[in-house]
Amino acid sequence: MIYRARHARLNRWVALKVLAGGEFASADFKQRFRTEAEAAAALDHPSIVPVYEVGEAEGKSYFSMKLVEGGTLASWHSREPDEAHRRACAAAVVTLARAVHYAHERGVLHRDLKPNNVLVDHAGALFLTDFGLARLLEKESTLTRTLAVMGTPAYMAPEQARGNSRRVTTAADVYGLGAILFQLLAGRPPFMGASPADILRQVEDTEPTPPSRLAHGERSRTWDTARSDVRDLDTICLKCLEKEPGSRYESAAALAEDLQRWLRHEPILARKASTPERIRKWIRRRPAWAALIATAVTALLALGVGGAVFTLHVVRAREAAEEANARLSRNLFLREWQGAEALVAQNKTAGALMWFARALRQHPESLELSTRLLSLLSDHAFPIPRGSPITNDAAVLEIHLSPDDSQLLTTDVAGRVRCWSVASGTELFTLPRTFEHPLAGFVTRHGPILVVDRSGVSLWPAHGGAEPLREVPGQDWESVHLSRDRRRLALSPREGPAEVWDTATLQRLWIGAAEDREDPAFIRLNADGRLLLRTRNLELRVYDTATSRLVWRAQPVSPVSDWYYARGDFTGNGGPIVSTHLAGVGGRLLCVWPLDLAASSGTEPIVQQHPQVSAQAPAETSGVLVSRDPSKAFVWARSGLLTCFGLEDGKRLLEPVEYRGAIASVVESTSGRWVAAASERIVQFWEFNMATPSSRLLPTDAHLGDARFSPDGRWLAVGRSNNVTLFYTEDGHIRRVLPIPDPVRDLVISDDGRLLASSSVAGVLVWNPETGDLLSRMHPLSSYVSHLALAPDGRRYAATVPEPPQVLVFDVETGRAVLDPLAYEGSVVGTEFSPDGRRLAAATVSGQVLLWDLPEIPRSAEGTRLLRAVRRHQTGRHEGVIWMLQFSHDGTRLLTASNDRSARLWDVESGTLLAEFRHQKAVYCSQIAPNGQVILTGGGDQIAQLWNLADGRPMGEPMRHPSAVWFGQFSEDGRVVFTADDTGHARVWDARSGLPLNGWFDHGTPIRRARLGPHARYALTASLGRGVRLWQPLFPRRPAPTWFPELAETVAGARLLDDDTIEPVPSSQWDSLLAGLETRRETDFYSRWARWFLIDRQQPDPQPFRER
Repeated sequence: MIYRARHARLNRWVALKVLAGGEFASADFKQRFRTEAEAAAALDHPSIVPVYEVGEAEGKSYFSMKLVEGGTLASWHSREPDEAHRRACAAAVVTLARAVHYAHERGVLHRDLKPNNVLVDHAGALFLTDFGLARLLEKESTLTRTLAVMGTPAYMAPEQARGNSRRVTTAADVYGLGAILFQLLAGRPPFMGASPADILRQVEDTEPTPPSRLAHGERSRTWDTARSDVRDLDTICLKCLEKEPGSRYESAAALAEDLQRWLRHEPILARKASTPERIRKWIRRRPAWAALIATAVTALLALGVGGAVFTLHVVRAREAAEEANARLSRNLFLREWQGAEALVAQNKTAGALMWFARALRQHPESLELSTRLLSLLSDHAFPIPRGSPITNDAAVLEIHLSPDDSQLLTTDVAGRVRCWSVASGTELFTLPRTFEHPLAGFVTRHGPILVVDRSGVSLWPAHGGAEPLREVPGQDWESVHLSRDRRRLALSPREGPAEVWDTATLQRLWIGAAEDREDPAFIRLNADGRLLLRTRNLELRVYDTATSRLVWRAQPVSPVSDWYYARGDFTGNGGPIVSTHLAGVGGRLLCVWPLDLAASSGTEPIVQQHPQVSAQAPAETSGVLVSRDPSKAFVWARSGLLTCFGLEDGKRLLEPVEYRGAIASVVESTSGRWVAAASERIVQFWEFNMATPSSRLLPTDAHLGDARFSPDGRWLAVGRSNNVTLFYTEDGHIRRVLPIPDPVRDLVISDDGRLLASSSVAGVLVWNPETGDLLSRMHPLSSYVSHLALAPDGRRYAATVPEPPQVLVFDVETGRAVLDPLAYEGSVVGTEFSPDGRRLAAATVSGQVLLWDLPEIPRSAEGTRLLRAVRRHQTGRHEGVIWMLQFSHDGTRLLTASNDRSARLWDVESGTLLAEFRHQKAVYCSQIAPNGQVILTGGGDQIAQLWNLADGRPMGEPMRHPSAVWFGQFSEDGRVVFTADDTGHARVWDARSGLPLNGWFDHGTPIRRARLGPHARYALTASLGRGVRLWQPLFPRRPAPTWFPELAETVAGARLLDDDTIEPVPSSQWDSLLAGLETRRETDFYSRWARWFLIDRQQPDPQPFRER
């Protein structure tokens, strides 16, 4: 059911589609409704009705779409079929075919294309809608099979009519487009009958009549069937309606292109069926007659000849269909990968682990999947299950540990208090009373068990017993808390002030003030029980129970109506207070409030208005527990998430534990090494100790000139304010410091690593990095050096100076000029030598590329005269600044990236433009792959893109960044690319598909330099103020073992089955995985990595894993 509705929050009219039957709808129809919403929501195309919102209200599923006011394409049948109408019909199907092809590229088949599912607004724009029978091929299910014969018979492809859902490919939608074109041209669908069964029979067995031959009232007089353009349009339409999928257009895009040719009065590619093809179709329609004739003809002709021809045709059709299916499967795989990456971005790492583990199991040879799954596990910290879970027979309300952590008490909804062994998970005893909604059960400091329920407080023997040792009738308690030293018990009733009792005697030690009688409160005691924290009137308040004085309160500066405190806890014995609360509509914050009671003066409490840390907390947060390590806290939610946060910055320290039900209670062990969490009937123990290795930060000063790896990757050079510092990449230790009197601008290192040149205001210095010896110094100039380039043979370098504007070429050994100055106009952005050293190119701010032929230069000697370079033609120019230029590896081509939104490839010899690669905004970086066949570009549209040089088309997926991409580089073997943007994010991608191979390297501030080291073993990012960070991406060289995806699923706590259902993974699988690794003790890459992951990362500040 579809309604016209107004979206209250966005204040706009929308089309609201609601599942008919609501909560009483069948599971199949609910799944079909969800599939429609999922399919449409994944598509962002101007000719597809966009979905704004998907949700459920009062048990009814719904989604809202753009409201298209007008009619449908079915109304076009009333128009006169003249030439203008035919062209309008063709143009309409072109628009629809482009939209359908867009959906196919993203793994969505419509399967119910017909004129009524195409909306036409008042301006004549077309919108494809109603994805109710859409098929997301990666989610083949029983629903797909159930719906396989659903649809509109007159517009249904033969393979769909036969109910074979697995044969329904993109060709079915091409058939639907042809049926729409037929309807528009002929005024009726291709087949009509007395019943749906009759129509389905015709769809399977009968060849359609060309639309131009159909007599339809006045239409028969306006059609001119002798005209070639009419016949060509018939041919296009009938090619779409072929019975065999392989005989139709290979894609919706191919159909659109042929219709465009028809509209431009160009020859079409489709051809009218030949005589053999018509015979074959007649045989299909008249099988009995065909059998008789075949028998007679057998005596005259060799049956094998005809069979061979027919078989060849069938084989070719099958190969075309298989190729189309392979392309679609690849597109679906890419779409699923992107969906998994979206889960990572939404902090739903467990879901991403499940998908990558399943994908790796399905494609065990894929190094790309192995690499990405390895990075997910290496870059994130995960809680590890510990011991055996405890299973109660009723939902658990509260849990508490004994002082030595050996026993755990549970209270449940059935009113029972039970004691369990932590080591074995078995029940030790149950108290013999059914309590009235027990709030908590504690093991006191002296051993007895303290139980608080709605009727009072009772003290029981340490090992159970028939009767309580002591019992005090009490009020209707609402909240209760035991101090960490177990000496004091705080209670808060539904009505009245809070109280503090002695746990040994059950004597009241303190009672709150009379003004605290208004609201029931959540309460917490500090470690020694002297301070009491409670919420009242939307405030946090702290009382000193020794003096009964209010000593501290949090009163935020924002409107009180926007703040609703939920839970809070002390840090240590009297440190900062941690709280979670609602803020505004639906927001949830984790706050850390300073608590400095020493600053209190007189009788007035300290009023705190601003938290020192504020961070986003999970939705539906219901509790907070500060760890014994005061730097972190555990936060849990009714949604089933248990998360560990750092209190210094509010950031999440580990991935959350995800339960299917709400978390009722969480406690931490006395040692602080593990926690226990109760959800529904299960209590599970977790270790939250895994640490994530950080990138190595190399010490630098406020200035950063440049940073480069040595050719062998063993060290890197960093230009600083008064030196060049060489660091070892293995451990970050300083190898050597090369003193320089001024801040460094550029660094270049020779291909053999024996020379290092630096530029500064003082000129150019050339060093031997092995010995630290200064080899030469460029003679002082009247201007600073803005750019530096080293010739491939290491004998010369080019220094660009702005005043006067010229490029100077010097001898490395002597530091003397060897060429006349190369003059230029304007400003040069960069220079580069050709691979053979015979040419020098310079990029300018005005968009020009300057080229010089360099003469053969003899070994420098004192008094040698300066040689002259020949200024070549300049290439065509860009319309903006050229940010980067690079010679191809053979020196015959030159690649440039410009502010004019393009990268261009030039022929060096002639200066002609060979290819252009466009972005939506400025292109800041570009590079040619080592094989010379692929181009990498990156720009201000926040995208890095791979291009196939053979056809100039984009290759793989766009590599999207949070901001403008300024750096891009291929690895030496061309397998991966490294990109970085101007907000501090860098990443490694697969150089064929454009898919990410690791998570983001977050530098933290805008990146000034980014480079990938030799063999892609290291990557660096550098910025002003934050120094140089060294990253270590992991690239397995062999396929992963079978236990590797199992490990990922165990970390996630569940596995994704082939039918997309989720199956829980028992925590006991950890024990079997660990046992297997211990017994095998292999030294291969994955086994060493697993021991690092499970053992080394449990220690503070672990080192990154080393590949060796």
